[in-house]
Amino acid sequence: MFAAVLGGLLLLAIIAAAWVGVRGFLAYGHLRDAQTTAALARDQLTDPATAADAIAEIADDTSAARGLTTDPVWSAAEHLPWVGPQLAAVSTMTAAVDDVAGSALTPLVEVAG
Repeated sequence: MFAAVLGGLLLLAIIAAAWVGVRGFLAYGHLRDAQTTAALARDQLTDPATAADAIAEIADDTSAARGLTTDPVWSAAEHLPWVGPQLAAVSTMTAAVDDVAGSALTPLVEVAG
């Protein structure tokens, strides 16, 4: 009985670790895409219509990354020793980048247009 419970807990821990790992990898991809698009948008600021499309893409990517790093499993993993503070930092940084994309970049394009 004890072995079955221990095995179940171990399986649950492995599934949770895989869940957080995959979501972290996907969030990293979205943030990397946003960074690449931001570099392109900087060069396109002279054309507000083109820049607006790039800014919208940045906002979509940062929003997706934020969604991936704020689910209940991720939030629970933030309380683990050693890895928890790093996950919390990723979540906080992703939220900050998304806030900047949504509340600063989008109005900037509206003013330029």
